[in-house]
Amino acid sequence: MAASPPPSRFGPPFLPLLLLLLVVGYFTASASAAGELSQVVGRGADGPYFEPFNVSYDHRAVRIGGQRRMLVSAGVHYPRATPEMWPSIIAKCKEGGADVIETYVFWNGHEPAKGQYYFEDRFDLVRFVKLVAAEGLFFLLRIGPYACAEWNFGGFPVWLRDIPGIEFRTDNEPYKAEMQTFVTKIVDMMKAEKLYSWQGGPIILQQV
Repeated sequence: MAASPPPSRFGPPFLPLLLLLLVVGYFTASASAAGELSQVVGRGADGPYFEPFNVSYDHRAVRIGGQRRMLVSAGVHYPRATPEMWPSIIAKCKEGGADVIETYVFWNGHEPAKGQYYFEDRFDLVRFVKLVAAEGLFFLLRIGPYACAEWNFGGFPVWLRDIPGIEFRTDNEPYKAEMQTFVTKIVDMMKAEKLYSWQGGPIILQQV
């Protein structure tokens, strides 16, 4: 049985640093984003899924395209199903009233060995996000890196234990360095595929 990651030694004052909610719409979007959001305008790699739009927070609600929204989120962990199952699962979430799909990003599945990345089959994150966008739904990307989802070792790759001086889920330089590398990898991938709201993609929120 795999060992569980040690709990954080820090209490609530440190928690916001690990659960930082990044409103990705903070980045500059097109001027048209201030108006009503235009829904799906493209369904493939050749065009955006939405007109680029801004996401903000006014201390009372999330504002999407300048409008306050009450968002209903459905959690779908992509590696727990096959890619062939994803479209029907996403469609059922939409039928049930969800307008946001959220998922963790599972580090140990995407980097099973240090520096060796895997984004195929059940771990094809880009494909999953695009399927969500094609349904006209928004996306909450929870990069983690800790996945509190009954997932082996909290989603941490096993090789992480062998980093000299590392301590998980705390203010530890080796841990933060490895975390930064993985988070940057995921963010750069999403940007390259134009999946953030300000690029015409579905990702409206990102959690680290």
